Amino acid sequence: MGISNSFNNDDLSAKPRIVIASVLKPVDDPRALARMANSLSQANKYDLHIIGFKTKKVPTVEGITFHPIHDFPRLSIKRTLASIKFLRKLIQLKPQLVIVNTHEYLIVSSINRILFGTPTLYDVQENYFRNLWYTNTFPIGIKHLLAIYVRSKEWLTKPFVDHYLLAERGYDHELRFHRPNFTIIENKYAGIANNISKKKPSSPLQLIITGTLAEHYGLFEAIQFVKNISNHTPVHLTLVGYCPKKAVLNRLLSTINGDSRFSLVGGAEWVPHDTLIKYIHSSDAAIIAYPVHPATENCLPTKVFEYLALQIPFFITPHPYWLRYCEAYKAAIPVDFHQTDQSEAVKCLQKGVFYPKGAPKEVFWPSEGSKLLQVVHQILDSK
Repeated sequence: MGISNSFNNDDLSAKPRIVIASVLKPVDDPRALARMANSLSQANKYDLHIIGFKTKKVPTVEGITFHPIHDFPRLSIKRTLASIKFLRKLIQLKPQLVIVNTHEYLIVSSINRILFGTPTLYDVQENYFRNLWYTNTFPIGIKHLLAIYVRSKEWLTKPFVDHYLLAERGYDHELRFHRPNFTIIENKYAGIANNISKKKPSSPLQLIITGTLAEHYGLFEAIQFVKNISNHTPVHLTLVGYCPKKAVLNRLLSTINGDSRFSLVGGAEWVPHDTLIKYIHSSDAAIIAYPVHPATENCLPTKVFEYLALQIPFFITPHPYWLRYCEAYKAAIPVDFHQTDQSEAVKCLQKGVFYPKGAPKEVFWPSEGSKLLQVVHQILDSK
C-alpha cells in the first residue's frame, strides 16, 4: 500500500484491514499513530486506517491511511453526529478489526459487530465515569447524568467487545466491565532516548508544562508556583498544549497576558507532538501539578514517561504512587503547590543530580507494542 491520506474503495488489500478510531483525538494522536499504528505497521501484515479529528497538516505514513472526518468544537451538536460518520466509514472500509479509542463509538462498533461480525477492541484511555463525576468539565447534575450514561454504555456493550486495552494499570482496580478479557498497554514513550547529558539549569530557568491545559490538571497551581519561585530566581514557563474549555483558555490568557515570565504554544489549537517534544528538549525542568483526586489518583500521567525518556527533571505533586514510580530514576522533585515559599524546590533543581543511570529502558513503548501485537494476532487468528 502506498502513502495516502484518503481511501480508494477499489484498492482492496489482501492484508487484514484494521481501523483505529476516535472522536476528539486528531488523526496523528500519539497513542493511535506513534504507538499502536506504527507497531502494527512494523509487522507488515495489516492494512491500517486511522479515523479522527482533522489537523492542519495530515501526515503521510507508508502503510497507514488517515481519515480526518471530524471537525467541530468540543461541545457541539455536530459531536452527536460523529457516530453516523463513523458507521458510514466502517461500512465503506469493511475492516476485519476495529479499535475504538473512545466510549462514544461503542454503540456503533457494537452494531457493526452484530451486523458484520467484526471483532472490536475498546482502548480505555480514561476512566470516563470518574473524569465526568469528579471534575468541572460539565455543570453539576449534567456531569453526573453523563457519567452514569457513559458507564452504563460501557457495561451494555460488553458482550460485543472482544478485548479491552487499559492505558493505566490503576484502571484494573477502578473498573469492572473489562474483565476477564483485558491487557494493560500503557502510554510509554514511542520516541528515541535522549542521550545528551543535561547541562546545569540556565538563567532564566526554563520550565515547561505539556499536554492538555485544564484546571483539574493543576494548570493554575503551576502558574502560581512559577510566580512564587520567581521571587528567588529568574524563571520562564512555556505552556505547550491544547486548552479544550474556552472559559479556562480565557482565564489562562488573562492570567499570563503581558507577563514576560510566561508564553503559550497552542492554547486554542492542537500542538503537534513533535513540536511538544522539541520544547521539552530545550527546557531545564517540567511541572506536573496535578491535584490528587479520584479522577487521577490511580493514573500515571503520560508526560511522566516522556520526561523520564528525555531525562528532564520535573516538579511533581507528592502523590505516593507517582513518587514511588520515579524514585529509582532520581527524576522528580516533590512540591506542595499550595505553599507560597518554594525556594527549597528551586535549590533541589539547581543542586540535584538527576538520572545517574540514564534513561530507563522500561519507560519506552516497545514492550507495550509487543503486547498489542499479541492481542491483535490472537483476535484475528481466532476469526
